[in-house]
Amino acid sequence: MQTTDQSGTPGFPLNPLQTVLTTSLSQEAHALVRQLGSVLALQPSDHVLLIPGDVGMTGLTLVQSFGCHVTMLTDTDFAVEPNDNRLVIERGVLSALPFDAASFDVVIVASPVTTNLLQTARELARVLRHAGRLGMVALSPYRDQLAADASAQVTQAPVLTQTRPAAVYRAILGEAGFTAFLTEDRRRAVRQSAATVYREHMLRSEPEDTALSLLASGGLNVTLITAEKAL
Repeated sequence: MQTTDQSGTPGFPLNPLQTVLTTSLSQEAHALVRQLGSVLALQPSDHVLLIPGDVGMTGLTLVQSFGCHVTMLTDTDFAVEPNDNRLVIERGVLSALPFDAASFDVVIVASPVTTNLLQTARELARVLRHAGRLGMVALSPYRDQLAADASAQVTQAPVLTQTRPAAVYRAILGEAGFTAFLTEDRRRAVRQSAATVYREHMLRSEPEDTALSLLASGGLNVTLITAEKAL
């Protein structure tokens, strides 16, 4: 598997840890979004802003599961148009959302936010209506639980080195005007998915199981955070 930069030029191959995490989180995306929708008690009348983990059709998961209207934000061209008029796709970035204030009942951020977290939190609060609901995924590697070889791989993955504990996410969201926090640990589900990915795609005659041991040791925590915009 290779990475690509913004111009589409192939970059350096992903190391085993990045490959396992990227693939397993992608496979879990629909389950994570569906779980957040359930916790947030989505209704058919709700207008939802979804920031997906990729440009896949996770928006259809919400539409089909809850009957709500979904606007899916992407920063890239979307090749396939949705076949449901309850789902629309808009171009934009999290730190400067292209929507009017109080446009949505619910915002779901299905990809861990690693940069500009306070500015992003303020933007999410701006586009939510009073008492609007927020759901997001927080990804936190705990380096004190990692072996030396795993720590070296984490250092090579910027998306991991910039993540924060769930408590830090809650504090920053609180500063932006959110309250009524609930959290749910999803580490086990992602760990199981990553183990399957590793067995199916990564094992060789002499496997290097750093990525799998990272998850098995509790070195990676995936938490769902929900909150409400204060009145």
